[in-house]
Amino acid sequence: MHVDPTSKIAGLPVLRLRSYFRRVGEAEWPIEKLAEEFSLELSAATAIARDLVRMGLAEDSARTGKLGCYRVTSAGRRLALASAVRALTRQSADRVLERFLERVQTVNADAYYLYRVRQVQVFGSYLTRLERVNAIDVAVDLIPRHLNPERHAAQMQKRVEEARTMGRKFGNIAQELMWSRKEVMLFLKAQSRAITLHEIREVLKNAKTKTIFDAAAR
Repeated sequence: MHVDPTSKIAGLPVLRLRSYFRRVGEAEWPIEKLAEEFSLELSAATAIARDLVRMGLAEDSARTGKLGCYRVTSAGRRLALASAVRALTRQSADRVLERFLERVQTVNADAYYLYRVRQVQVFGSYLTRLERVNAIDVAVDLIPRHLNPERHAAQMQKRVEEARTMGRKFGNIAQELMWSRKEVMLFLKAQSRAITLHEIREVLKNAKTKTIFDAAAR
């Protein structure tokens, strides 16, 4: 799915809405959260939420007994995964993927990274027959490098302390726990706007995918 980065949905900038949907994921969110995110009065946020419901991007969670709460729908999750970059030629996309797989090999061979890449899948417009494709949707399956849980946890904490020494700030314990995974993801993406990177667990269950790397098959 591709979106025009200059467009709006329900009066909201599409890229900011996409970012919001990515952060909330599949969790329920109160109308106050939407109001805070976009600096809106509750009445304006409620009107926007209703527009999102009408467009099929969100659903009212009143049926669960939580009035004023919403959840992103499958269509909304597709928007969360959407790309806003200029389309690539098929040849350019192939080159981008080749370089990405080279970085996968680097991660798997370098003991610095606390996670290895077990599998890489592509999905979205890259799997079509179109000569030009939107940003390449790539999903990776990460597994701990160290099978011993205690050693893995100790190495993760060491990596957090190293990051703090380099000036990185962590807002909460969850960010600390995810840092070692994020290090791998940042390296793999390499700031490429041509790649939209996810973990395989984030890909929609009914999405068509193609495995382009499988460590178990090597």
